[in-house]
Amino acid sequence: MKHIFTLFCFFNCINTISQNSKLGDSLVSIGQYQKAIVEYKKEKQPDLYKIAKAFEAIDNYDEAIASYEKIRIKDTLNLKVNFQYALALLHNNDTKSTKILEQLVTKDKNESYYYYLGLSYEKQKNYEKAIENWNASLQLNPEYFKSAYKLSLQLANMQQFDASLEVANAFLKNNPNNIDLLKIRGQIYYALKKNRNCIQDFEKVVAKNGADDNILEKLANVYLNTKDYKKAITIYTDLIENYNDQNPNFYFNRGKCYGFLYEIEKAEEDINTSIELRTYTFDNEYFYLGFFYQQLEEYEKALNYYKKTLNTNSNHAEAAYQIIAIKDYHGQSPTVLLKEYQDYLEKFPNISNQRKQLIANRINQLEEK
Repeated sequence: MKHIFTLFCFFNCINTISQNSKLGDSLVSIGQYQKAIVEYKKEKQPDLYKIAKAFEAIDNYDEAIASYEKIRIKDTLNLKVNFQYALALLHNNDTKSTKILEQLVTKDKNESYYYYLGLSYEKQKNYEKAIENWNASLQLNPEYFKSAYKLSLQLANMQQFDASLEVANAFLKNNPNNIDLLKIRGQIYYALKKNRNCIQDFEKVVAKNGADDNILEKLANVYLNTKDYKKAITIYTDLIENYNDQNPNFYFNRGKCYGFLYEIEKAEEDINTSIELRTYTFDNEYFYLGFFYQQLEEYEKALNYYKKTLNTNSNHAEAAYQIIAIKDYHGQSPTVLLKEYQDYLEKFPNISNQRKQLIANRINQLEEK
């Protein structure tokens, strides 16, 4: 009878432990991590790994690390525990993660180990070692997105555009619609002024609703630079209406688009809005208004804006030249023009050789008169 009672107590204890563990698992499945930890700890031999993961879920990495360390006292070679321990240390910016991950890659050539080892070195600003490990990760698995992304991004940030493009192109060859790598590659093309390539990548990003205001602005700028003014206007309008209606650059660039399309009233409205929003000099805004009115042969308005340009920035060489050119076009006295051209060359010695030669030829003509 005594033996039967002992067995009953033993199995009842096992059943209680099992129930605590199962209840903890159920609580984890519905996001009740703190309550799950309480249930796990009721066991005589708590599952420290489950407790660690539950602590991570509530962002308590100090307790998670403590649980992993208790496991490692008894089982220092457990790859799964060591990996999770390293990730928890990495989350806390603890450099001990590097040592653990270095040990892991010697035991198992795993692309994830190399990726996180690279991340650990990146946090220490050791970018050379970070790049080395992300490269090792991609050698094991060229399709490992995290390493491709971090490596391409880091190389781009270091202005190593060719190397960054090589990584991005290799990954995008088999994953042509990956938004994150398209963004990186598109921005490299933007920096290199490879407009056609840039447009192709950014348009893919936009089509997949993956573009933020930074990408949209760059795409609009490229449209402006390639004289696709209507598309640029559409994006600048979207940026103004849906992202930031206080950004003067959006209005200024949209105004330039309108100006190049000879929609001068809209151009003037946008550029004046840009001037109102700026807290620093706005000589370029005045200059473009002068330029657009000059194209329309409204010379008085053009002169007015060019003079405003010089009032804002007396060293604006192009505005100063256009004022003289308009006077010349309208038959200003040769004596006055001669002095103004000579003064211009003296004040702006660093203008292009082509402009210098043009002025020199005009001075010779005026002297002959």
